[in-house]
Amino acid sequence: MLKRNLFYYAALVGLGMILLGHVAYAATVTLRVGSVQATAGSTVEVPIEAIGAPGIGPMEMGLAYDPAVLTAETVTRGALLSGNALMEFNVAPRGRVVIALVASDPIKGDGAIVNVRFKVIGNAGQSALTLQAVRAWERGNQREVLVKTEAGKVTVAAVAPDLLPALLLGAACLLGLGLTGGGGIWVLGRRRRSAPPPQPYTGLPPRPSEAFPTDLPERGAAPKPPRPTDLPR
Repeated sequence: MLKRNLFYYAALVGLGMILLGHVAYAATVTLRVGSVQATAGSTVEVPIEAIGAPGIGPMEMGLAYDPAVLTAETVTRGALLSGNALMEFNVAPRGRVVIALVASDPIKGDGAIVNVRFKVIGNAGQSALTLQAVRAWERGNQREVLVKTEAGKVTVAAVAPDLLPALLLGAACLLGLGLTGGGGIWVLGRRRRSAPPPQPYTGLPPRPSEAFPTDLPERGAAPKPPRPTDLPR
């Protein structure tokens, strides 16, 4: 008889705990971490979004990341968090961000609650962003909300070698070759323009130059007497 009573008592306690748990978690919300692409040395902001928030007041959470790839810098308010909400955060723990907030206006609907800003220190790779120890309560009755989480990630793309110096050097070489070739063509063209044009061939002997005497006596004619200026002195 005693064993039967103990069994009934244990069953009632278990049923009561189930009912209390069901009542405590009457509302649910999903918190989703965004996924972004980044490059080494850049700064990125990753949102933590609520999906179907039922009217949350207090909330606390932790966000884990790979400290070999990222460094957390700060946390800012999202579009779903009103300006009169109180927010505290700590980015000092290596590889983890701790966030706590109390919203005067209930957080309802879908949207970003907070944005976490990271400095990308890894050259290439990926860092998972995982929510940990998340708890939330409704604003009015302070009942705890069942929170489901979805992880995000930051993917760091490998940066190709900087081709700008090589491109500039190639452009300078092409420009130099163009100027050199253009200068040579200009000189050749100038020489061609300065040279006299060739005379057409007519088959006739060239006209005598003024350097040859033109006053020679004709064949069979008597020589002309010398001029006074031609007499010997």
